[in-house]
Order: sequence, then C-alpha cells, then structure tokens
Amino acid sequence: MLLGLLLLASCNKEAKQPPKSLTYEQLMFADRYESVDEAISHRDSVYKLILINKNMADLPSEVGDLYTLNTLELTYNKLADLPRSITKLRVLQSLYAGGNQFKQIPNEVLQLHNLKRIDFSDNPIDEIPEDIKELNQLEMLKLRRANIKSMDALCTLPKLQVLTLNGNEITQIPGQIQSLQNLETLHLENNKLTSLPEELLEMPNLSKVYISGNPFPENYIKQWREKHAPAFVIKY
Repeated sequence: MLLGLLLLASCNKEAKQPPKSLTYEQLMFADRYESVDEAISHRDSVYKLILINKNMADLPSEVGDLYTLNTLELTYNKLADLPRSITKLRVLQSLYAGGNQFKQIPNEVLQLHNLKRIDFSDNPIDEIPEDIKELNQLEMLKLRRANIKSMDALCTLPKLQVLTLNGNEITQIPGQIQSLQNLETLHLENNKLTSLPEELLEMPNLSKVYISGNPFPENYIKQWREKHAPAFVIKY
C-alpha cells in the first residue's frame, strides 16, 4: 500500500514537470492550430498557435493554459495588450506580433525568459524598455517601422544574432553595441543615422550591416570603409 502511494506520488510529480522546448527542426514538423478553441481541446500537445489576421482586439486568457506552446503568432490583428495568463507559457520560444496596436512591448512578454525570437514590427512603439535585458536568451528581435528613437537598451542581450530596426527614428548607434558579441546581422535602413561608431569593428561575428536610406554626409560611407576596412559587409 505504501509503495503504491509512493509510486503514485512520483508519477504525479513527473507529470507536473514543465515540457521542454522543441528544436527548430522539430517545430517545423509540429502540427499548427489556427483557433484558440481548437488548441484548448488539445492543450497537452499544442506547440504552434497561428492567429494571423483574425481581427482580434483581445487574446483569450485561455491561451495561458497551453503550457507546451513554443510558437505564438499574432500578426495583423488589433491587439494593444496581452493577458496576464501569457506569463505561464514558460517554454514559449517565438512570439510574432507585428501589425497590431501595441504602444510598448508588454510587461508580460518581458517575463517569458525562454524567448528566442520576437517580432513587434509595425506597431506604434516608441521606446524599448530597460527590462528587455531579462530576455537573455533572445537571438532575434524585429522592431521594423515603429517609432524607436534609441537602441541603447538592446545592448544588454548577449545572445542576440539578428537585430532588425529599419524604418525608425534612430539617430545614432551607441558604442555599447560592441557588447553584442554574437550579433551577425544588423538592419538599420531608413533611420536618421549620420555616422557609424568604430565599436562595430570590435564585433567578431558581425557579417552584414544594412544602412541605406540614412542621411549620411556625402562620401561618408566610402571614406569610413577606406579608413577602417571592416570585415563585415556594409549594404548602403
């Protein structure tokens, strides 16, 4: 009897262990769900929830019960905030929320410490929160066509590989950017840059920098290239 109770307790304990994140390859072959109701009916095995162009102004709080969810796509809706319950998605790796009405990156998102990919492009966001440093697993961040004026807060993301900030109001690349030692691709087209920092030369993995559509002085990029002979490619 005692042995049976111990085994039952052990099984219950194992059942409550949080699911592991899937690899990118595994996610490619995982089933995708396109409605919250359908996903909730399979809540123990939902890895991808795709809610594109659903005309949603609110995300149902039940989404927080999808504890196996790895990818959540909310692109092209009318969302301005997210439910508190989303903080329960402890293995969420990818969040795509472009084309909504967010005025800031929600605080709930900053509590999802397993996130690797975030896209909040085409939202009226004008500031990057300091607490984004809590997302220290982040590998890709896209904030295209927003109203971002400073990228300083992003220089605290050690695993960032792709940073996309084209179509904003950024006037300078901070010298602290050299702390992004894993950054490979930097998109800053159509901002308000007039110079490039020499700290870019101290980034060993940087391979491409996109800066077309900025008001650089005449011949500035040509002279910068000749002076510094960067190892990365400047797309201008």
